[in-house]
Order: sequence, then structure tokens, then C-alpha cells
Amino acid sequence: MAISVVTSSDLITEGGRAVTPTRLLWTGWADAVRSRMSWRAMALAYQSVRWTDTMMPAPVRGDAVSVQISEIAAGTVADDIERFGFDWVAGLAGLVLDRRRIAIVADAMPLPGVAERLRLFDAVCALLPYAYRARFSAATWAKANVEHRVLLTFSDTAARDQNRVVWKAALPRPHGSDASGYVDALLRLRNGEAQLSTSDIVQHLLAESDPRRYSDAAAALRALQRMDLPREVARAIRSGRGRLADVQSVLDEYRLEGLAPEIAQTLVRFLADRVDDHPAAGDLLVRIWSTETERQLGAYGRPLLSDAGLPRLHRWFDLARRAGRASELGLLRELLRPTETMPDLPSASASVALRLLSVPHGAIDDAATRQIVVGQPMIFIALLRHLLNHGRTDRAVELIELGLGLRGPAAEGHPWLVPFGFAIGRGEPTNEQWQALRDADDRVWLVLLQIADFGGHSMRLFAAMWPFLVDRAGRQTTPARDAAFDAELAVLAPTRCGLPEIEWASIDVLNLIRFGSMPGLRAGAVPHEHYRERFWTVWYSPSLADRRSLLSAPLVRAIFPESSTAAGAELLMSVIPSDDLALVQHAAQTIAREIDARPDQFGSLVFRPEWIDQIRRVSVRPGFWVYLELCTAVEANSSARQIAARYVQGLQASLSFAQMEPPVDRWIRRQPALLVEQLLIDLWQQDVAEGAELLRRGVAEGRYGGRAAQQWRDFVQERQLFAQWLAGRSKPPRRPRTAGHRGAGESRLSRLFPGRSTAPEATEEPPLRANSSEV
Repeated sequence: MAISVVTSSDLITEGGRAVTPTRLLWTGWADAVRSRMSWRAMALAYQSVRWTDTMMPAPVRGDAVSVQISEIAAGTVADDIERFGFDWVAGLAGLVLDRRRIAIVADAMPLPGVAERLRLFDAVCALLPYAYRARFSAATWAKANVEHRVLLTFSDTAARDQNRVVWKAALPRPHGSDASGYVDALLRLRNGEAQLSTSDIVQHLLAESDPRRYSDAAAALRALQRMDLPREVARAIRSGRGRLADVQSVLDEYRLEGLAPEIAQTLVRFLADRVDDHPAAGDLLVRIWSTETERQLGAYGRPLLSDAGLPRLHRWFDLARRAGRASELGLLRELLRPTETMPDLPSASASVALRLLSVPHGAIDDAATRQIVVGQPMIFIALLRHLLNHGRTDRAVELIELGLGLRGPAAEGHPWLVPFGFAIGRGEPTNEQWQALRDADDRVWLVLLQIADFGGHSMRLFAAMWPFLVDRAGRQTTPARDAAFDAELAVLAPTRCGLPEIEWASIDVLNLIRFGSMPGLRAGAVPHEHYRERFWTVWYSPSLADRRSLLSAPLVRAIFPESSTAAGAELLMSVIPSDDLALVQHAAQTIAREIDARPDQFGSLVFRPEWIDQIRRVSVRPGFWVYLELCTAVEANSSARQIAARYVQGLQASLSFAQMEPPVDRWIRRQPALLVEQLLIDLWQQDVAEGAELLRRGVAEGRYGGRAAQQWRDFVQERQLFAQWLAGRSKPPRRPRTAGHRGAGESRLSRLFPGRSTAPEATEEPPLRANSSEV
């Protein structure tokens, strides 16, 4: 291809002939095809050359000059064609194909400038196979009285052997049937059923670049007709009318690489979808297998990387294996290669991709494959996890070093790689690099810690990632990502990642933020005092400064959940620091609320002195505290009068007989019969006859009281018999032989108070304390 510039001059040869200076810029055809040059681009390149007065480029005559010529932009040329008018440019292309010389002249409309004329030349050539540029000639201006053989010119008038064409006016039809048919085919493709865009047509014709195949108009017409066949087949496939035979016809005539990308994509996907049901489809894929096949299958299969799609992908690998071992590895690379729609894989897809890495032999060691992997965080992390799970931490470290080596120490363009370098002992990441990793994958924290453990860097890494773990634990993102992080946190434990056991306190803080739970505290893996000290160090650290007020309620509820027991309340009181008044008050309210709701469940609670007033002050039911005093008196084996007093106080505080029955039962079981009766008498005398009667009936019917109750019943029976004998209504009573019967030498007092020679003395008022397991 060449472009020349002719200028006027006053020079005359020695023979008296006028000299017409001409400057020429040309390039070989192979370079023209490779660079897809346009006439306008060559003109711009010509203008960039600094010419000398002797017509040669500076600085020295005869030296080679390097110029930059841009490639044709199909979209830009298509826009020019539309601007000039598709039908009009198509008609000019038909006349050029017919080898008819044309002179474009002005009429009602003036001729355009030189730049616009060059655009027209490119537009006409764009509607012809690119190879026709080798036989095309045009001039931005040629006088009619100058002899030349240029096919297309602008002029003031047409010469006798030229076809006169008025700018933007109607055109004559080509004479030849092939050239005429070519124009009709262009119009049919553009305006008929095919409805192809101008850009589609231009793109197709740019690929037809071999001059040997285009010696006449018939060859050009065949090239244009071939364009319609693949598109028609592709259109039928998209509308659900595709046929395997039609696809085979297209691929018999076209190489896959020569088709428009969207057509190649449609055909390959059509075959891939029918591999299972039509063996011929698989055979055809194997026959046309190429790097383009791998690229198309890879882009199609990347969204299929799932458990459900894995069997299908395995069948594709079977076809690749038939095409050659290198094809198998090539398909894997393309499946792993990022695309615009899937620059990275979701976690589940990365796991499936990892399983495919075991399909081609040596794929994990393939340098090209690993370069693809280290550019995508999900599959990179999945591969690291795979190596760790198989005990190959050394290989995981090698993979990290490879990634850092490819991307440089700062992992340019891949900031998420830097924290992995930190895990193997390199420099600490910036906040932005930590955030990049956190945003990339939520299942990375254990991987990092396990890799750090390999080199003894776990604590250093854990301290650095702590603020980001706290932040992530407190954020909600997508359901899938949240589930991934939750699964990671659920199994995070010091023993899994080389952290000391005391870090259960830190992990509990994360669980508290995320789940409202504290598994380390519940498991008791760390001595309580050590755990408590570490927990409060973390709790009052700067990382939690903005969260503590919101976490107070979850903290109390995690230690002391609803329906908890006295042991839970004691644990809460032992954990909460007494100098954090706001937290103490909240904990006290929670304990008081549970006590008020279920007082009988907290009779064994041992209150810490500093908590008594806090809890009692916010309790709304005084009954519990009366009940607690009753339990304390029972445990201290207090007198019948004291037990009766507490019993009365309980009734006055709206406690039922059933609620007070367990501690009273314990007291009765330890007493002799006379004191049981004394209790009943005391209750009767304190004007609580109903409570006394309930208690008497329970003892009389043997529902509780054990051996002491039986002794009291024997005592009552003997007294009744004795009274009847005194009245002369019976014989002298004979008391039944029971455990409470008096033996030889046994005094009346010892019979009433077994095991004692004197009546029991009343005990002092007991302290406020109870530890009965039934409460």
C-alpha cells in the first residue's frame, strides 16, 4: 500500500519537460495486512514525516524512516459509511469492483475537503474485501486533461473514459453481474432479513486479506455470501432452531478463528451443550480443537464451576484429552482465566476449580496456570487451603512467594497478596492492603494464621489483623459472604492456628460481636482468673471503643442467658468487673429480672457482697429475698419459731405454700417429732392457719418429711390413744414399734427428741445465704 503527494513546481528538465515533484510513502503488503492500515492513517503518517527540500525525509537521503500507522477502527469507518450513506458507498464499491473509473464532481453541493475525501476512500474500501486495497487506486484531485489510470478521483469534470458521479447523487449500476450482485448482497445484508450492522460487515471484510483469492468480482461476492451463512446459522441457534448439520457446514468452510467472536462463541457453545446426547457434536469439537476452542469453552464453562456443573466439565476434559494432552491443560487455563463478567470466582466456584486442577497431570506445577491462579484471590486462597489441608504448608509458602515474585514486593495491582507475605515474615501490610484482602474473601483468616504458624508468626499476624477481624465481625454483607465468614469464625480456635490458649478471650469477643456467644468461656479451656484478665484487656482496647456500649447487653446475655441458673448468675458476677458501674448495673438488672421471674430456681445462689445491694435495689418482687432468708435459715438448722417466722414472711410476700415447700421439707427431715409439732403450733399461733393446715396435711399424708414425718405421725397417734385411755374408753395404749419408739431405759424426753438428752436450743439468726440444690 502506498500514498503519494504531488506538488506543482517551476522545474523543467534539460529536455524542456515540466517536473512534477512527487513524495511517496509506501509499505509492504504483509505489513499492511498485519496493521490493517487505512488511507487516512497513512496520510496522517505522511504528515508526521519531516521532509527536506530535496524531497527526501530528513536527516540523510537514503535513510529508513520509521512512522506509526494506526489500525482501522471498524466502528469509526462504519460511522463514516453511515454518514455518507450506506447505499451510496455500496454503489461506489460496486463500480470499483466492476473496474470502472469514476470521477466525483460537484453539482448543487460543493465537494468536501481533502480529509473527508480520504474518509470516503476508506469507506469504499471497507465495503470490499481488504485484499482489494492491493488493486485499488484513488486521488483526492485529478484534472480531466491529465492522463491517468486511477479508479476513483475527485475532479472538476469527468474525462471521456470516466464515469461521472455527482457528489451524493444517484449512481449508475455496475455492468458485471458479479459486481452488481455484490451491491445487492451488501444491501441485503444491511437492509434485508440478515439485518447486519455496518460494523459487522466491515469487520468481516477486513479479515479477507489474501490478494491471491480475489482476482475478480466473483471472489468478492463469494466472500460476502460466506458472511451470511455463519450469521444465519448462529441466529437460528439463538432462536432455538439450530441444527448440528448446519454448524458442521459452517465449520467445514470456516476456521473458528476466522469467524466473528460472537458467532464462534455461539457455535462452540451449541456443540458443548450437545456433547452428552450427540457424539457427533463431541467429534466435531475435537476436530476443530484449537486455542480459540479452549478460549470459548473456558469463557462458557467458568460460570459452570459448581458441584452441579462439574460432571459436564469433566466430559469437556475428556474431549480435550482426545485432542492432545496440551489441550487438556489449555482448557484448564481458560476455565481459570478471569473474564470481564467474572474477574474472580466466588468461593464455591473456586473450590470446584481446585478439584479440576487435579485433572491434567502436573497442572498445579504448570507455571502458566499458577500465574493465572495468583491473580485471583478466591482460587489462590482455595489452593492454599487445599495445600494446608493436605499437610503441604511448605508448598503453600512457595505459592505465596511465587505470587509476590510475579507482582513485586508491593504486589502491584493485587494488594490482597501483601498480607500473605506478612504471614511468611515479610513487611506489615497497610490498612488498604488488609481491606483489599478482607473484601476479596471471607474465608482467609484461618489460612493466614495457619501459614503464619508454620513460620512462628501467629501472634504477630493475629495482632495485626485484629482490628479488621473486629470490623468484619460487626458488618453484614451478602448472605453468601456472611455465611463464609460465619463458618470461618465458628471453627476459629487457638489450637488450630498456633495461638496460646489465653487467646480464647479474644476469639470470644469476635463470637460475641458476631453471634452473641462466648464458646471459650463456656468450655472453660482457660483458668478463670487468667481468662478474665485477658478478656477485659481486649474489652477495653481501642478496637472496641466504639462498640462497647452496644455490646454490654449481648455480653451479659451471653454469660447469663434466659432461663439460666444460679450458677450462671454466679459466673456473671465473677466475670463482670465491679468498677464498671454501667455494666454492673445492667448485669444486676438482668439477674434481678430472672430472679423475679423464677425465684425458686435461685435459692442456692451465693451473692457476692458488692452485688447484693445492686440486685436487691432493682428487684421488683420481695418474695425472693424472703424465700432466700427461709432457705438460709433452713441450712443453718434454725429453730421452729424462726422457720415459722420466715414462712409467715413468705406468705405475706405472696409466696405460695408450694414454692416454700422444698426448704421446709428439708428442715422437717432433720427434726424430731416434737419440733415438727412446734412448727405447726407456731404457724397456728401467728394467724396463718391455712398455711399451717396445708403443712400439717402434707406431713400427715406422708407427702414429705421422710422419717421425721413418720415419727410425728406416731407421736400424734400415741397421744390420741393415751387420751382415750385416760377417759376410760380403751385399754392402756401400746405404741407401735417404730424407729421413734422408746426402748428400755429411754426417757420421755429422749423419745420426743431422739438422739438427744435435752431439747434443742434455738440457733442464732443465720446470714443471708442458701445453697440448696432443689431451689
